[in-house]
Amino acid sequence: SRNNDFLSAHEGDTLALHVGRRPWKDDNYLVRLRAMGLSEDEIKKYCSLPEGFEPGDIIGQVEIGATFSLPPRDPVLKSTIEDKVVATMQDMGRIGTEIKSPRWFTKPVKKVPGRPGVFQVQIPHDL
Repeated sequence: SRNNDFLSAHEGDTLALHVGRRPWKDDNYLVRLRAMGLSEDEIKKYCSLPEGFEPGDIIGQVEIGATFSLPPRDPVLKSTIEDKVVATMQDMGRIGTEIKSPRWFTKPVKKVPGRPGVFQVQIPHDL
């Protein structure tokens, strides 16, 4: 989630997934994962990069789905949206985008400088 709709122009596109270098600002996502019933081992597994992958790398690709406005305080949708985004409503932006068909690369594209928004990179064909 975020507060702008820049991904709406990419609906149906496949984009590379870049891991930023800065750690997340808080651990509210961990609270949400525990509330969803995940064990500490599952959380570690799902929140860790595979061996050989590091922050700053391009690690895989995703298909971009529909972009939509998140409901301001809809109690019926609140839990469903929080589970999908793995954040509480107060930690989310106003805009969400569905992410489809995530795929890890067999090896990362190492040390790619991040930039705001969507940017062009060269991806080797053998990943």
